[in-house]
Amino acid sequence: MNSSEFPSNNIQTLAFSIELLDHCEIRMALPEGVAVSANQRLLLEYLIRDTLMQEQITIERAHHERWLGGLRELTSSLDLNNLLFKILENSLKVIPAASNALFMMIDPDTRKWVSKAQIGFTDSIYQITSDIEEGITGTVYREGKGKIYEDNTPVFEEIIRTLSLENVRIFAESSHYSGFAKRTIAVPVTMKEDRIGVLLVYQYKDTKLLNESDLIKLQGFADQAAIAISNARMVNELVETNGYLVIRNEIHNLFTQLSMDSRSLPEMIQAVEKNIGLPTCFVDLTKQEWYPVQHNVPFTASELDQTLGKNLAPVILDSDRQIPYYIFPVHNGPLLAGCFVVQLKRPLRPLDHDILEQGSAVVMLQLVNTYSMTEMIYRRRRDFFEELIQYREPAELSDKIQRFGLSSQKSMFVCLLHLAENVQDLKESNVIMQRFIALIEKELSGESVLLFSSHEKVTILLQAQQVRSQQQLVRKLKNLVKQSVTSRLPLLYGGIGGMYSGLEHVARSHEEASRTLLFLRKSQRTGIMQYEEIGINRLFLQQDMEEIESYIHDVLSPLRSYKYQAEELELTLRVYMENNRSMSLTAEQLHIHPNTLYTRLRKLEEILALDLNDSEDWMKVYLACHLSKIY
Repeated sequence: MNSSEFPSNNIQTLAFSIELLDHCEIRMALPEGVAVSANQRLLLEYLIRDTLMQEQITIERAHHERWLGGLRELTSSLDLNNLLFKILENSLKVIPAASNALFMMIDPDTRKWVSKAQIGFTDSIYQITSDIEEGITGTVYREGKGKIYEDNTPVFEEIIRTLSLENVRIFAESSHYSGFAKRTIAVPVTMKEDRIGVLLVYQYKDTKLLNESDLIKLQGFADQAAIAISNARMVNELVETNGYLVIRNEIHNLFTQLSMDSRSLPEMIQAVEKNIGLPTCFVDLTKQEWYPVQHNVPFTASELDQTLGKNLAPVILDSDRQIPYYIFPVHNGPLLAGCFVVQLKRPLRPLDHDILEQGSAVVMLQLVNTYSMTEMIYRRRRDFFEELIQYREPAELSDKIQRFGLSSQKSMFVCLLHLAENVQDLKESNVIMQRFIALIEKELSGESVLLFSSHEKVTILLQAQQVRSQQQLVRKLKNLVKQSVTSRLPLLYGGIGGMYSGLEHVARSHEEASRTLLFLRKSQRTGIMQYEEIGINRLFLQQDMEEIESYIHDVLSPLRSYKYQAEELELTLRVYMENNRSMSLTAEQLHIHPNTLYTRLRKLEEILALDLNDSEDWMKVYLACHLSKIY
C-alpha cells in the first residue's frame, strides 16, 4: 500500500525498511491516540523482522533442496541423453521464473551447433543447425562467460541479426509462446579447457525478471552439470570401448575358428563381407584369381597390382559408378599377396578396419598353406621327373606317368625357364615364382603338362601329338615373355628341347633345353628359344669361356691395339661380315663411299695379316666376330 493511501487525519503510520525479500518496505497504520514508545516500536520491528526472516529461510531452504535434488539427479544418471534432459529440468527448478530451456552442443562432424535437449519447445527445434559464431550460443561459447540478454535491446537485436532467417523461423515456430523471450540467460558448460556446450533458459511470462542472482545460480549449476556430463561421457566411452572389444574378440574367434576348420578361401571372404555389411571381394594377385568369381569390381587384377605396386597401405579408388572402392592389401611381410576390395556405400567404421585386419591374417595363412601344399606337389613332380631323366624302370615309369595326367604314347619335349634377374630376398623370389607359375598355368590351361619349380627355375614337360600341336605350345610359351612384362615380372630366359616319342628321350630333350638356356644366358639374350634355333652355336656351348675369349683375342687384338681409327675399322669389319661381304650394302649401311670402304678393307687386311678373299682367313675372322658378339 502506498503512503498516499493512508488517511492523513486521525491515523498515524509506522514505516520499516526491511532488507529481506528484495528490500521490501513495510508500513503499519495505527488509530489516532495510540501511543507507541520507542521500545515498543523497536520490539515491533524485531517481531516483523523475525517473521520475515523465517519466511526467507523457508524460501532459501526450498531453493537449496531443489539445488541439491538437481545435483543428486545429475550424479545418479550416466545416460548422456537422459542426463541432458535432467540438466534442463533442474535448471528450471532452480530458476522458476524461466519456462523454457535448451542445451546446445557442437556436432563433431559438421562443426555446427545442434540442439541436444529441450524443454518448452517442439521437436522442430532439433532442426536448427548454426555456425559456431552464430547467435547468443556462439557469443557465449566464444567469450566463455554467461550473460543475460533482454528483448528489444540493441545488444540483443545485434546478436539476433547474426542468425539465419531459417533458424529464426524454426526457433519462433518451435516455441509455445509468440515472439522472443523477454529475457534469456546463457551460460557456458565447461570442464577445465573442454567447452562442452551452452545452457540457455528463457523467460516468456510477465513475472519477476531474471537477474544477476539467477545468472550466478545457473552458472553454478552448469559447472556441476559439466562434471556430470564428463563422467557420463567417460562411462559411455568405457561402455563403448568394452562393447567394441567384446565384438572384436568375437570377430577374432570367428576367423580363428574358420582357420581351424580349414574353411575355403571363398567362405572366409564371405565371412568378411557379412561382418562388414558392404560388398566385398578378394583378389589373389599371385594367381590373378577373384573370390567370389562373380564380382562387379570395375578394376582388373593387373590394374590393382599396378596401382598398389610395392605400396602396402590401403588406398581408395574412384570408379565410373560414382561409388569409391577401398583397396586393402593383404601381404606377407613386405610382399603383396592380394587385396580386399570393398565398395564404399558408406564410410568404414573402426570395427570394419579391424575385420579387414583379422580377415587378412587368416586369408594370408590360407594362401601360405596353399603355397605349402603346392610345394609338396612340386616335390613329387620333381622326383618323378628325375626318374624319367635316369630312365631305369621303363615299365614302372609308364605306369607312374599316367598318375600325373600324361601318356607314355604321346611325344614329349622339355622347356626350362629361368629368371634373368637374381632376386636376393628369398621371400620375394618365392612370390615372383608363384606369380610366374600362375601365369604359365593360365597360359597352358587345358594342356597335358608336368610343371614344377625349383628356386628361380621352372621345368615343364609338355606333350603333343604332332608338330603343329608342338608349334602352338611353343607360341604359347613365347607369349609368356610379353605377359611377364605387362605383369611387372622380371625378364626370363627360356630353352626348349626337341620333341621325341618315348620316355627314354625325355633326358635328351631336357639336355637340349639346358644347352639352349645356357646359350641364352651366356649371350644375355632374354626370351624363349628352341634348340634348333641355336644353329652353329651348338658347337661352342660346351667350350670353356676362357678358350673362346682367347680365340677372339688372338684374332682381333692387332686391330683393337691399332693406334688410329681402331673402333671405326672394327665396326667396318663387323658390318662387312654381317652383310656377307657385300660392298654395296656395307657402304650404304656405313654411309660411306665404296672407295672409302675398299681403302678400309685393305687396311684391315694389313693390320690383321690376312686375306679376306681367302676362305680360311675369312672364316677365321667371321668366327671371331660372331663369337665376340655372342659371348
